[in-house]
Amino acid sequence: MRPLNIVRKRKIANWSRQVSQVFSRNPRDGSLGTALWLSREAEEERLCELLSAQGVNVCIDGSTGTGKTSLARTELGFLELPYVEVQVTDGMNWRDFCRCLVTAQSKRPVSSQIKGGMKGILPHVEFSLSFGEAQSISSSLEEREKIASNWNEFDVCREIVAARAVLFIDDFEMASDELLSKVASMCKLFTQTFGGENAKILVVGTDAIFGKLMKKNRSLEARIEELTLGALAEPNQSWTFLQMGFEALNLIHPGNDNVEKNRVQLQECIGAVYLSCDGLLKSLMQLGEAVALKGISRGRVSPADIKDAAVAQGKRDFGKMEREVPRLDKLVRGRTEVRIVLERMYRIGINRVHYAQDLVYDLSAQLSAGAIEEALNLLMNEEFIVRTGESEQVIFTRNPRFAHLLGAVVSEPERFGRVRREYAAFGQLKLPFFVPLQLPVQSDDDED
Repeated sequence: MRPLNIVRKRKIANWSRQVSQVFSRNPRDGSLGTALWLSREAEEERLCELLSAQGVNVCIDGSTGTGKTSLARTELGFLELPYVEVQVTDGMNWRDFCRCLVTAQSKRPVSSQIKGGMKGILPHVEFSLSFGEAQSISSSLEEREKIASNWNEFDVCREIVAARAVLFIDDFEMASDELLSKVASMCKLFTQTFGGENAKILVVGTDAIFGKLMKKNRSLEARIEELTLGALAEPNQSWTFLQMGFEALNLIHPGNDNVEKNRVQLQECIGAVYLSCDGLLKSLMQLGEAVALKGISRGRVSPADIKDAAVAQGKRDFGKMEREVPRLDKLVRGRTEVRIVLERMYRIGINRVHYAQDLVYDLSAQLSAGAIEEALNLLMNEEFIVRTGESEQVIFTRNPRFAHLLGAVVSEPERFGRVRREYAAFGQLKLPFFVPLQLPVQSDDDED
């Protein structure tokens, strides 16, 4: 077999690079205008309010893959707030955290002009933490890290206030108990002892990070506000997101195709995308990339490209997680209240944000409040859901990809190569109906 010629290889490499830039699975800053970004009006407005308010820290939590970090970076960019970002890693202690504050200035773009910093896609960051007045500006990074490693919570707060910056802590679910305690203390210090323009903490992560912070310091009530993100609310939003990516790559797609046989399959494409991805942004990025790569020579993606890629991705991902089914199957078979609660959550949309009090109200004719509480605790113990908030009222799925695909398989097992009777216990877990996309009326003259 002849190897691909060099021209063909370069074409493939260039197209793959373009596609991966548009459908990047990394967090993005939508304020730059160069990144694929679908506005989520309610969430963005709420975060704008919280970031702009004096004396309020912010916690963004929710399931993985829902766009928490991207939302944080984007709103900080829109508001032109300087920030220092630290990503928590497994085993990071307080000293490690403080040393990361020193190096964060050289790694993280800031969307605002600070001390001559250049505003743009990758602005030059020239602000730095002062490390005390006696410290020379010319000190080496090693010396500055050494000083930072001896900081306490007061020192960090003073430096952040002096920089008039937001302290943005990402992947906070990885925080050790020590780091959790220190950050909880700083949240109080920022609202009680220290004050200053922009100075506050923004923590982002999965798991019950808000609840853990509150348990560490009960005086944080009203000092830190929670914003929980779920999946995109409707299947049409998922399609709009993919459509934006295809159009950024100048690809014709079923939503704008003049070929009628392709255009009339749009609703099937929307359904296939929803069945595979729900409204989970990371899954949508993965699917968008797989589909767009097929358009390298044609300049278009067909309904078959979309539907085939969606089914293949759903099958592959569910196959990786299918081992999780038996535990949940056993729980549903053995506890009627669990089945009823799950049925309700799936009807609403399993990867939306749920609230315990709403479930109690909706299911009052079927279950007592105590039975619902027991069901939620059982689902939490099986690590199917996370409960957080001040009184564990906020609920989201721990593994949203598995949660959605389980509902998809139960709804249409044949499409995923599964036998219906194997999922009999989940027979009532139905995915919610979606609103069809409203298409512009096109005349026959528009067809090719």
